[in-house]
Amino acid sequence: MTHRLQLPEIPESMGRMQTESLKMTTNLAIGFGKACITPTLPCRLAGFMRRTEPSYTVAQDLWARSIVMRTDTTCIAWVICDLLEVDRGLVNEVRLILRNVEHLNVDHVMVGATHTHSGPDIGSSWALSADLEDTDRSRVYRRNLPYAIASSVVSASQQMANTSLSWSEIEVNNVGSLRRSGDRGTQSLRVLTVDTESHRPLGVVAVYACHPTVLGPTNLAVSGDLFGATVGLLEEKLGPSVHCILAQGAAGDVSTRFTRVERTEQEVLRLAHILADRIVEALHNSLPVPTSTVTLSRRSVKLPIKPQDTLPDLDIGSITASRSRAEADRSIAALREEAEFMRRVQPCTEQPAELCCLAMGNLRLCFVPGEPFQVVDKALQSAVPDLTTAVVGYTNGASGYIFGEEDVLLGGYEVLASPLTSEACSVIVGTLKALAYY
Repeated sequence: MTHRLQLPEIPESMGRMQTESLKMTTNLAIGFGKACITPTLPCRLAGFMRRTEPSYTVAQDLWARSIVMRTDTTCIAWVICDLLEVDRGLVNEVRLILRNVEHLNVDHVMVGATHTHSGPDIGSSWALSADLEDTDRSRVYRRNLPYAIASSVVSASQQMANTSLSWSEIEVNNVGSLRRSGDRGTQSLRVLTVDTESHRPLGVVAVYACHPTVLGPTNLAVSGDLFGATVGLLEEKLGPSVHCILAQGAAGDVSTRFTRVERTEQEVLRLAHILADRIVEALHNSLPVPTSTVTLSRRSVKLPIKPQDTLPDLDIGSITASRSRAEADRSIAALREEAEFMRRVQPCTEQPAELCCLAMGNLRLCFVPGEPFQVVDKALQSAVPDLTTAVVGYTNGASGYIFGEEDVLLGGYEVLASPLTSEACSVIVGTLKALAYY
């Protein structure tokens, strides 16, 4: 069932963000909360153009999971939702709902997505066929969604405990790979552990970069896919008293395309077991994170956009071919048609883009809207070699794929479909570097 709250209507936007910093120098209290955001059925699923039929079943419930950090004077909140993406409008609505929460500065609320391709489409109507008579169902879900997300923050703020933090990094094999070259290599898994004053584990926040697309366009069941299944396994392994969150990293060019052997829920669980086991292993190798000073910095920047005159005209025939061939043969022609179609129907409107940096001791969690490639994470590490960093993607907006100059030479759907130019990578890394040392 959809989580619903009866609260007032929310305006469409709240205006431009400004650069700001929040310093917390007293005892750090942390709380966790969650709210169910599973849609009522039938609904339309987001993520694949080829998928045209509605969903009538739920394989996994979807959740908004929150972590709230608070001192004697103020607090910040970070929410991860089992959705394809969150746009700036949704983020601003959540912030406005939370404006009366004690101590909470709504400008320090961050909302991100796991990027599941089997969650509800929150950007268009669910009336895809004659058997979907309730054309208002999608609008009702979209109207209630920010209230459910906000309720997870309220729940977390009501369950605060004094805590200590620790951090660990570990490599993961055979789950994600570079989805254009097929290079499996190893992917970094970063884990923030939250312990109570009595040294009991309170929560785990893991950051891992991988498109959770084990399930494909033929899947018609609501599901959190790889990330949802991994969190479910973690909750079983660690017990009901430990809150678990899995956030998306720089996954623009990383997926399960070359590691999955089939596109079923059984395969989702197989890969989720690998990832969950590595997260548990990382807990035993973590190092303390100083929290005497915690800083949240943010800045809005304009990202370079491709000129519209680079787009060819597309007729109805091209659009139909693109929809039918997307994710089917993945030929160069099909990818190009799909990319051109996506750029035309989904131009970049997420300007300015909001970047955030959460600093805890020597650790920096850097939040980026859109889908950053691995090059963003690696370039940031090179830019601030004396700090420990992790890029968290799909947060506070949906600006498009973010790639570097070398990625342009490789091409591919992501580079073609993005409304951004390769210069956006340099702008983002430069801004995050400045915020990291703010």
